[in-house]
Amino acid sequence: MLSKIFTIEKKSVVVVALAAAFVLSVALLCGCASQSASSGEESASQPAEASSIDVSSWKTVGDALATQTASVSSSWDDKHYVNVFQAGDSYFRIVADVDAEANKKAEAVDWSRDDTDKQIEEAFSGLALTSAEDITSDKISQTELDGFVGKTGKDVVDGGFKFADYYMYGGDETGAQFDRGFFSYMFVFDVPVSVSEGDADVNDGGAAVQDAVVKSVEFLNAANDATDVTKL
Repeated sequence: MLSKIFTIEKKSVVVVALAAAFVLSVALLCGCASQSASSGEESASQPAEASSIDVSSWKTVGDALATQTASVSSSWDDKHYVNVFQAGDSYFRIVADVDAEANKKAEAVDWSRDDTDKQIEEAFSGLALTSAEDITSDKISQTELDGFVGKTGKDVVDGGFKFADYYMYGGDETGAQFDRGFFSYMFVFDVPVSVSEGDADVNDGGAAVQDAVVKSVEFLNAANDATDVTKL
């Protein structure tokens, strides 16, 4: 059974013995896309607003992706396909049921090439949409995010965020990804998280930063749950 997660701008990066020179301007930690999810960043003084694009005019995955200006994250299995993408300053989430033909095309994707994102989109482009929504308004403004600076990890959780994973640890600071709604955010805390030699991951569920103070926070991209086909 085909089961792939294809994320264009989201990679959790574990950094062991991180140097102080780590700069969060590499914010999106992107691997294989040239676009930046911050290109649609709203002004710090106001939240993002829904787009004027009429999603009801979209009938297929191809119709929706024809408006795409930046890829964010997509995933699929042999039953469903879901994609969160950016069109101008707005973000959209589409879902489609996968058929045998699309499965065959997806299985034929050549992962050695540089255009895997294009191949994948073409494989699913003919599928009829089962849902399409503008999720821009769910994105938290930088002003609201800045309100968590100086607060603790517990305050972040109490604010409706769910710990996803660490993307930075082993140095004087710790970076943790927290999700809320359809989107994910990078929080930097003022404490180190120690790891044992050889550890490939930290699995404390965010416990190490519960009492730590937030130093900074930035938008990342689509939340894990936003493209999790097992939760459709």
